[in-house]
Amino acid sequence: MTGTPRTAPTLLLDFDGTVALGDEPVLAYARELAQAADAPELVERVHGFLATGRDDVHAVDDGYLFAQALGHELGLDGARIGRAYLDSRAGVTAGDVPLHAAPGLRDASDAVRAAGGRVVLVTNAPADGLDGLLARMGVADAFDAVVGDARKPDGMGAILDELLAEGVPASRIASVGDIWRNDLEPAFERGCRTGLIDRFGLRRGPADWVAADLAGLVPYLADWSRRAEAPAERPHGGL
Repeated sequence: MTGTPRTAPTLLLDFDGTVALGDEPVLAYARELAQAADAPELVERVHGFLATGRDDVHAVDDGYLFAQALGHELGLDGARIGRAYLDSRAGVTAGDVPLHAAPGLRDASDAVRAAGGRVVLVTNAPADGLDGLLARMGVADAFDAVVGDARKPDGMGAILDELLAEGVPASRIASVGDIWRNDLEPAFERGCRTGLIDRFGLRRGPADWVAADLAGLVPYLADWSRRAEAPAERPHGGL
C-alpha cells in the first residue's frame, strides 16, 4: 500500500453493513443454513434479530454472526457453516442478491482523496468476484485498493501493522466498520482512529466517532482528513 505521503490519511472501510447495505445477503446465508440443518425456523429467527440487533443468548454484533451461532446451535459443524456462507456469497457476487451502496460513501472517499489520501476496502467477503460486484454497485472507483478474504480481525491487524511499518502515523489511519471486534478493535489497540457504524445503538466498544450509518460519519472523517497532523487527544465524536 505504498505510494502515499506518510502524513496523508488512509481510510479503511468494511463492506457488509458499512459500504454495502441491505439485509438480503444475511437472509440468503440464513436460508442456506436452514436448509443444511433442516430447520426453516432459523430464517425467522434471523429476521427477528435484524429488526432489533439484539439477542440475549448469543450477544453477537451482526446478522451473519447470529446466523452462524444458530447453525452451531443446530449441530452444524464449521465446515458446513463455511460452505453455507460461500454458497450464499456466490449469489451476492452474481448479483442475484440485492445490495446497495451506503449514502455517504462518495463524500467520505472524496474527503480523504482531497487531502491526498487513500481509501481501502477491507472485507472478509470472498475476493473472487468482488471487483465485479463493486462495479455493479457503481462504487468501484471509490476505492484505491480492495482487500477481500481479509480474515478479520487478525487480518486487519496485519494490514494495520503493514501501514505502520511504512511509517504512516497511527493518527493518520482510520478504520470504519460495523463490527467492533473485527473492524475497530485492532485499530483501537494500535492508536489509530476508529469509526463505528452502530445501526441499533448497541455501543459494543469504544470508538472515536459513532453514527448509525456511514453518512453520519462523513463530517468527522472530513475533519480528520484535513488535519496535516492529528491532535494529541482523540476527538470527541464517539465514546
